[in-house]
Amino acid sequence: MKTDIKIREPFSYSLIPIIVLGVIIIAVILYFIVPIIKSFLKKQKAKPKVVKAPKKNITAIKLQYLQRLNVIEYELVNQKITIRQAYINMSECIRAFVFEMTGINVQCYTLQEIHYVRMPLLEQIIAEYYYPEFAEQSVSDVIASINRTRGVVHIWK
Repeated sequence: MKTDIKIREPFSYSLIPIIVLGVIIIAVILYFIVPIIKSFLKKQKAKPKVVKAPKKNITAIKLQYLQRLNVIEYELVNQKITIRQAYINMSECIRAFVFEMTGINVQCYTLQEIHYVRMPLLEQIIAEYYYPEFAEQSVSDVIASINRTRGVVHIWK
């Protein structure tokens, strides 16, 4: 018996459908990825807009805080507040003044944090308030402290 083995040609694929399918997949990926990459790059390159703060009326601000200091002094002299409360009020007043003048939120800063923002006038005046503010018995020359606080408000630029 005679047996012939015929070798068939290898199964061949046409490359055209594979290429077309690959191009379609790449096009779809690029269609969705390119806008995401562009928006990311725009965010990276975008410069922050410089917003100019409105011109402050420094004289009016100083007068407002000097008036607040006058009220503190009046309340202290008329025994409506204690020495401790006067120092607390002065601290709040000068901190609010500095915030309004500079935009730096020093209302919650400790003395050390005030030191780091390099405001020596504020640091000195707040250091003066610390002991009478937190001592069990507040004994101090409050009127002199109020006058020094007024001086800081007057010379602040």
